[in-house]
Amino acid sequence: MNETAKVKCECGCGILEVERWTPDENTEEYFIAYYMRSYYSKQDEIISTIKKRISGAWKIITGKEYLFYDVTASREDMIEFCMGVVSLIEHARDT
Repeated sequence: MNETAKVKCECGCGILEVERWTPDENTEEYFIAYYMRSYYSKQDEIISTIKKRISGAWKIITGKEYLFYDVTASREDMIEFCMGVVSLIEHARDT
């Protein structure tokens, strides 16, 4: 049985999703995914894109933390998302 909690970015560029997967009664796993809408999220100029990729590669090579994508959500959307994640976890405890 699969259940999900989602929050959409306010600008429309992506969705953050937590999915609870229970293939049988002894197994429970959680997956966190970020879905990116390619049209809205990749509207940068080529020079900007190249600079971001070189910067990201350098941070990975040197062992620094690097943020690939972020999600901007309203307070109400985040409360709904968090309540959805808590519901997934609580439901697992009840079964």
